[in-house]
Amino acid sequence: MLNSSHKSAAQIAKDLGCSASTLLEWKKRSGQTYKTMEKPHKATPQELEAENKRLKKELALVTEQREILKKAAAILGH
Repeated sequence: MLNSSHKSAAQIAKDLGCSASTLLEWKKRSGQTYKTMEKPHKATPQELEAENKRLKKELALVTEQREILKKAAAILGH
C-alpha cells in the first residue's frame, strides 16, 4: 500500500487505524525504507518485456500442472 499509494504514511496509517510510526516499523521490518517506498523502480521496456516473457512461461507451466491434476482427480474419482 505504501509502495503504490500517493498518500503519506500518516494518511495510510490513519486509514488502517494505526500510527504512522507503527506502519513505518512494519515496512522497516519488511526490508524497505521509507525512501524506497516513495520512489519505486521504474522498469525499462526491455525489463518489462523480459518479465512478461517469464510470466507467460510460468503461466503455461502452472496451467499444464493444473490440467494434469484435474485429470488425476478425475481418474481417482474426486
